[in-house]
Amino acid sequence: MRFFSEKTFALQFQMSCFLSNSKGFPVLGKLHTKICKEFMKVQSKIILSPRFPNENLEKHYNYITYLFSNHDTLDEENRAEVTYRNYL
Repeated sequence: MRFFSEKTFALQFQMSCFLSNSKGFPVLGKLHTKICKEFMKVQSKIILSPRFPNENLEKHYNYITYLFSNHDTLDEENRAEVTYRNYL
Protein backbone atom coordinates (compact mmCIF):
# COMPACT_ATOMS: atom_id res chain seq x y z
CA MET A 1 0.00 0.00 0.00
CA ARG A 2 1.58 3.21 -1.12
CA PHE A 3 0.20 5.48 1.63
CA PHE A 4 2.14 3.77 4.41
CA SER A 5 5.28 5.56 3.27
CA GLU A 6 3.63 8.95 3.84
CA LYS A 7 2.32 10.46 7.06
CA THR A 8 -1.45 10.02 6.95
CA PHE A 9 -3.24 11.94 9.67
CA ALA A 10 -6.78 10.75 9.02
CA LEU A 11 -8.99 8.47 6.96
CA GLN A 12 -12.44 9.64 5.94
CA PHE A 13 -15.17 7.09 5.39
CA GLN A 14 -18.43 7.93 3.67
CA MET A 15 -21.54 6.16 4.94
CA SER A 16 -21.79 4.39 1.57
CA CYS A 17 -18.68 2.37 2.57
CA PHE A 18 -20.64 0.64 5.32
CA LEU A 19 -22.64 -2.53 4.72
CA SER A 20 -25.29 -4.10 6.94
CA ASN A 21 -24.55 -7.42 8.59
CA SER A 22 -27.15 -10.12 9.25
CA LYS A 23 -28.30 -8.35 12.42
CA GLY A 24 -28.68 -5.00 10.67
CA PHE A 25 -25.63 -3.32 12.18
CA PRO A 26 -23.23 -1.32 10.00
CA VAL A 27 -19.90 -2.98 9.18
CA LEU A 28 -17.13 -2.27 6.73
CA GLY A 29 -16.23 -4.67 3.96
CA LYS A 30 -13.14 -6.85 4.31
CA LEU A 31 -10.84 -4.53 2.36
CA HIS A 32 -12.04 -1.39 4.15
CA THR A 33 -11.65 -3.16 7.50
CA LYS A 34 -8.10 -4.21 6.64
CA ILE A 35 -7.14 -0.69 5.57
CA CYS A 36 -8.75 0.81 8.65
CA LYS A 37 -6.89 -1.56 11.00
CA GLU A 38 -3.55 -0.94 9.26
CA PHE A 39 -3.91 2.82 9.63
CA MET A 40 -5.00 2.46 13.26
CA LYS A 41 -1.63 0.82 13.93
CA VAL A 42 0.15 4.02 12.89
CA GLN A 43 -2.19 6.23 14.94
CA SER A 44 -4.24 7.74 12.11
CA LYS A 45 -7.61 9.24 12.98
CA ILE A 46 -10.90 7.98 11.53
CA ILE A 47 -13.47 10.50 10.25
CA LEU A 48 -17.03 9.45 9.44
CA SER A 49 -18.93 11.57 6.92
CA PRO A 50 -22.72 11.41 7.17
CA ARG A 51 -24.87 11.55 4.05
CA PHE A 52 -27.38 13.82 5.76
CA PRO A 53 -26.75 16.46 8.46
CA ASN A 54 -29.05 14.77 10.99
CA GLU A 55 -27.93 11.19 10.35
CA ASN A 56 -27.35 9.14 13.49
CA LEU A 57 -23.77 7.82 13.51
CA GLU A 58 -23.77 6.13 16.91
CA LYS A 59 -23.78 2.56 15.54
CA HIS A 60 -21.03 3.45 13.07
CA TYR A 61 -18.88 4.95 15.83
CA ASN A 62 -19.46 1.86 17.96
CA TYR A 63 -18.19 -0.31 15.11
CA ILE A 64 -15.07 1.84 14.63
CA THR A 65 -14.48 1.65 18.40
CA TYR A 66 -14.82 -2.14 18.19
CA LEU A 67 -12.24 -2.24 15.38
CA PHE A 68 -9.88 -0.08 17.38
CA SER A 69 -10.14 -2.26 20.46
CA ASN A 70 -9.48 -5.41 18.39
CA HIS A 71 -6.81 -4.29 15.92
CA ASP A 72 -3.42 -5.97 15.91
CA THR A 73 -0.88 -4.41 18.22
CA LEU A 74 2.56 -3.41 17.05
CA ASP A 75 5.58 -5.34 18.17
CA GLU A 76 8.20 -3.51 20.23
CA GLU A 77 10.40 -2.61 17.24
CA ASN A 78 7.56 -1.07 15.21
CA ARG A 79 6.21 0.74 18.27
CA ALA A 80 9.57 2.46 18.71
CA GLU A 81 9.74 3.62 15.10
CA VAL A 82 6.15 4.94 14.77
CA THR A 83 7.13 8.38 16.05
CA TYR A 84 9.96 8.67 13.53
CA ARG A 85 8.10 7.60 10.39
CA ASN A 86 7.19 11.12 9.29
CA TYR A 87 10.87 12.17 9.47
CA LEU A 88 12.12 9.62 6.94
